[in-house]
Amino acid sequence: MSTTTVTDYGHENVYMNRALAFATILMLVTTGYNLFASHGAENASTISMVASTLAMTGIAILSSLRHLGIKHALFYFGLIVVIELIFEQVNIWTGGQVFGALEYPDQYFGPKIGDVPIAVPLAMCAINWPTYVVVNLILFRKVLVTGKDMAWPMALLHCGILATMHTAWSFCAEPMALANDILERPTWDAILAANNVSDGSTHWGVPWVEFRGWWLMTFLQFFIFNCVLIRFFDMPKPKAFKPLLESAPVVMYFSVALMLVINPINSDMAIGTLFTMITYSALAFFVLFQVAAGSGQNQHSSMS
Repeated sequence: MSTTTVTDYGHENVYMNRALAFATILMLVTTGYNLFASHGAENASTISMVASTLAMTGIAILSSLRHLGIKHALFYFGLIVVIELIFEQVNIWTGGQVFGALEYPDQYFGPKIGDVPIAVPLAMCAINWPTYVVVNLILFRKVLVTGKDMAWPMALLHCGILATMHTAWSFCAEPMALANDILERPTWDAILAANNVSDGSTHWGVPWVEFRGWWLMTFLQFFIFNCVLIRFFDMPKPKAFKPLLESAPVVMYFSVALMLVINPINSDMAIGTLFTMITYSALAFFVLFQVAAGSGQNQHSSMS
């Protein structure tokens, strides 16, 4: 006589899951449009960009709510916003000692808190959670893994890996933002980057100090939440692993990377994105496929 272990999973919010599925489909549709459709109509392109931004934000919020719950998700995103604002403000006060000289055009970023556009930390919220999920899927085959699940040395290493893979966003996407005047760096290197020329002192207009600052900032974000605050929280019950739903942050991460590869500012950036963000996405998708295949086999064996 065999016994079956039953895991006590948390309650599933059907409407939230449907909204997450819709945001994922919207991300796929807008990515397909941005990659292959004609951009002759400016209004259509604007609508596509707005829809893509909504999809990215929706995936980050809904996926985090699914696994963290409302209270913990608010702590998570609140922490990201506060730390991002502090780092950005210090960078302005010190003349670029954190990220290098950097300007945010008002037409793209709008209202500010102090000297920092509020859109900047909100954008960080949208890309932080997908990175967290991608890393955890690759390392642990789970979405939510915290410092309570491992010894301190491993928890610190976990945060270091999270920060390193998160910095790929800056490495791959910021040269594109500079080339399209979404960001401005008032340096000679930015002029060189606009002409697809690099003198080696920057990464296509992005000073190397940017990556140090980005890594330190994201390490601090992950460390404070995942290793410190999390120890004072009673986390909600884990959700049943549903590959289609858990794939949403991976789809978002991969979609952005794919656009950077298909429409790069130059071949060097396409290759760099291919061997960083695209590879990370592929590893996460591989894990999702493995889990989905394993659960299917388990269901088949239990029925036979």
